[in-house]
Amino acid sequence: MKKREKGFSLLEAAIALLLFGLILQSLLNFFSQMYVSSKRFDQRTYLVDNARAVNDFVREKIRIAEKVQILVGTAMSNDTITPIKSASDNVEKQGKLYMIQFKTGTDVSAIELIAVPAPDKTKGKYKLVYTVGPDTALISDMIEDIQVKRKKNSDIVEFTCSFNKHGETLEKLKVEETFTESLAYKEKY
Repeated sequence: MKKREKGFSLLEAAIALLLFGLILQSLLNFFSQMYVSSKRFDQRTYLVDNARAVNDFVREKIRIAEKVQILVGTAMSNDTITPIKSASDNVEKQGKLYMIQFKTGTDVSAIELIAVPAPDKTKGKYKLVYTVGPDTALISDMIEDIQVKRKKNSDIVEFTCSFNKHGETLEKLKVEETFTESLAYKEKY
């Protein structure tokens, strides 16, 4: 630019606008990526909290109960997992959870996995409900599956819970939580 002329040449103005546009585009891209990452983190945190709530609730109810039986299903048939009290109980069993029945004193209660007929995209395929008499309470509606497994010669039962959620970005988030609980000091239901 010559010293006597005031202003910028057309080439200088075009280069300045191009650089400004590139910087603005990179900043917008950066902030949109941060927003998407923040949303995914929030959704994942929600699923992890849901998984912990189910884990804690099931463990607490099994620990409090005097009598327990776990109803599971396989492709072939339905099966029952009970505390090992006789040789017929000492069998390896695994399958999908249908219901856990508890008895504490005279109180009879159950945790049941219920299929949701038309699952909402933001919810799981199943919901887990807790029933005491005529009252029911929702534990979680984000459940995709709960698998239960007990090995032979063991009163340890392993639960594997899967939780899914479709996010606003149409990406599917999945969280799996595995926990174990002992039926060693429980009575058969």
